[in-house]
Amino acid sequence: MWPALSRMRAIYWRERDSGVSAMTKKTSKDKLMRLMGKYRLSCPMVARLIGVKPQTVRSWRSGRSPVPEYALTIIDLTYGR
Repeated sequence: MWPALSRMRAIYWRERDSGVSAMTKKTSKDKLMRLMGKYRLSCPMVARLIGVKPQTVRSWRSGRSPVPEYALTIIDLTYGR
């Protein structure tokens, strides 16, 4: 029980210091995946639309980097007629 508590504290402090919670990262990643599937978009297509490199989109999809909210909004406004 004690190791789990110390692990939870470590996660809490890491999230608090970084300013991005793990749940937000996961949710934004899921949103990106959902939008890409819904509109049948590839990483290069999303990258061109948003103005970033395809590697950046891949890192968003893998969860290594948080997806900026503006990227999700651009995809939804462009294709969500």
